[in-house]
This record gives sequence, C-alpha cells and structure tokens, in this order.
Amino acid sequence: ATAMREAQREFRTISTVPVLDDLPALRDTLAQTDLSTTDFASIGADGRADELLDLTAEFLHARFGQGDPREYVRWRTNRGYRWRNWAELDALWSIEEEWPLVVKDRAFPGAGAHAEAFAGLFDPTLDWKGGHNRPVAIASEPKGLGVVTGVMTRGAPTREFISGEMGSELWHGSVAATACSWWDPPNTIDALLERYGSADYADVGVILEYADGSRRPVILTWVWDPTIERWTLQHLNSYNTDPNLLSAWHY
Repeated sequence: ATAMREAQREFRTISTVPVLDDLPALRDTLAQTDLSTTDFASIGADGRADELLDLTAEFLHARFGQGDPREYVRWRTNRGYRWRNWAELDALWSIEEEWPLVVKDRAFPGAGAHAEAFAGLFDPTLDWKGGHNRPVAIASEPKGLGVVTGVMTRGAPTREFISGEMGSELWHGSVAATACSWWDPPNTIDALLERYGSADYADVGVILEYADGSRRPVILTWVWDPTIERWTLQHLNSYNTDPNLLSAWHY
C-alpha cells in the first residue's frame, strides 16, 4: 500500500490532457512518446512505430473516448477481431453474475448475446467505484508514455518491462490486473508462436487519469501478425494499483 501511495504521488507530477474524445489530439499527444531507445528494427518492424501509435490512439478513443459501443464494435470487427467464445468468456469473467451489479435498467439479454451484453456493460462498468475506472485524461509528456519491444518465443513467452524516466518499479509495481477482453484477434499469440516459432511484440504504456482524480499505468500489448501485416491487440493490463477498486473494464 505504501508503494502504491508513493507511485500515486509520482504519477501526479506528470502533465495530462483530456483528449480521449478527440482522436487527432490524442494521436498528437502519443507522439510525445520517447521511441529513441526502442529498437523496432531488431524485431523486424522498422518503420511501424507510427502505425503502433495510430492503433493505440484509435483503441483508446474507441473504448474510452467516444462513448458508443457500436462504434467500438465496428472498430474491432473492421480490423479482423472476432467475438470470443461465450462459454469461455463467461467462465473467465462471470458476465451473467456481474450484469445485475452494474446494469440497473434492463434484464440480462441471455447467454451468447455478445453485442447486447457488451453494449450494456460498456459504459456502466466505467463508473464502478465512483469514477475510479473512467479514464478522463492521458499523460502528455514522455515521462508518462513508454514503449518496449521484443521477441517472444515458445521457450520464452515473457516480455520486457517498460522502464523509461520513471523506471519499471513505478510502471509495473507488484500488482497487475487484467481487463476483460471480449475479442479474439485474427491470430492469438499461441497461434503465432505455433506457426512461426516467435512473435514480435510491443508494449505501449500510458499513464491515465481517472474521474476520481487517481492515476495508474495501463499497458497495451500489441503483437505483429505477419499473416495480415498489422499490429494486433492481445492484452490490456492495469499496474501498480489496488485491484479491489477495479471493474472488469470490458474491452
């Protein structure tokens, strides 16, 4: 708890801007990310840093900035993502049990009703715990924006930590919380490792500010998919924060 309080003090020294609802301004903000120590060439992705930041801006805007679940679903499906198997999704995240806790104005639409259930949870889960889960601003200086790249293999599927000016202890801490993904990418990490033996990845870290004034690191894990020649979103995690205050953050 002490380490988390110290991290919050450090996070509050970072300048933020409320641009999640403005895609061009959000993309301009992500341009502040320091890529000078990120070796994209070493992972065979030279020249693809701009696309990585483009997609990161698009995702953050679509999920947290524009407010319409239908637009978010279109963003996903237009890029080849597919709804996750319902039984797997519900087994991991107890969707039907969570529904009455956060959705007060309608009945659960039924197992397998992906679009309706996702739309119902899309906004209310951001208001869980008094605004602690609703992003309202993003870091606007390199200290709060980071990228690390590397290669995962079947024998070493782990990833490097983001470090940068703050250091990995503040970016990652000792606590991580995984958000609830409703989507399968065109190819999962396991599928890419099975097919190619390795997978190039990029972790993009951003410090987000929330409606209750708190801040925390969020890291998006992207993997380069050679079959479609595009970065695909594989994971979204919150770090260095109290997981008891987090909603499932459906995305």
